Amino acid sequence: MFGLLGCLHEVLPFRWDNKTLFRNDIALFKLETPIDLEATRRETIKVCQGTHKSEKLAVCGLGLVQIGPNVEAKYAEHLQEVYLSETYSHCRKFETDLYFNRDYQICAISPTHERDTCEGDSGGPMYPVDRYGTPKCLYGLVSWGSTYCTGDGIYTRVSSYLNWIKSKGVPVQQEFE
Repeated sequence: MFGLLGCLHEVLPFRWDNKTLFRNDIALFKLETPIDLEATRRETIKVCQGTHKSEKLAVCGLGLVQIGPNVEAKYAEHLQEVYLSETYSHCRKFETDLYFNRDYQICAISPTHERDTCEGDSGGPMYPVDRYGTPKCLYGLVSWGSTYCTGDGIYTRVSSYLNWIKSKGVPVQQEFE
């Protein structure tokens, strides 16, 4: 697999089992040639800690922008961004060992229920933004949600996997509360 960053060498998924089928939805990609962060002027990833319920959350992706019964599915032609709010009242129906666990996942909805992440956005970043729309830190990753992409979305809580990420040699900065 080729891309802007180089050749993909290995995919490192978090351990999966049937009891945590929807919970451990995270993987790392190892490139054949490491990225020189100094030469590319890239920073290490800052991972959010705690909760960001009172902040505007953004998610971006290239997934479906049109879906529904009797509607032809259409994927985004350019990167899309949607703003969401963290909530747990809407996700109580998922709170079982198999589907949803607040320690490992984030539940978010669009305040207007008109836009949400969708098929093809999986793995995309969720991040709180400042008043200028600038990302503060990596909070979550798109995992799964409602059938027609207008309801509840479930996101992997990245901070729950920091020890695993660090054990794979990824340089990570933690945001302190």
